[in-house]
Amino acid sequence: MIFKNIVIESFAYALSDNELTSTAIENKLAPLYEKLKLPEGRLELMTEITSRRMWEPGTLPSSLSTEAANNLF
Repeated sequence: MIFKNIVIESFAYALSDNELTSTAIENKLAPLYEKLKLPEGRLELMTEITSRRMWEPGTLPSSLSTEAANNLF
């Protein structure tokens, strides 16, 4: 089946307020980094990710979809 004339009219998303930075992860991993003699900043250097946003456990995808849909207006 071939679809023609399909258009994405709008795009929206929802972000969590809970942000976890690469620096915070590295601080938790500091003892391991010291044992392995890894320099600080290694995680961000390897992944190019500076921070991540995570939802609370038990957050339902449907509630996130609703929040994103409300952001369209």
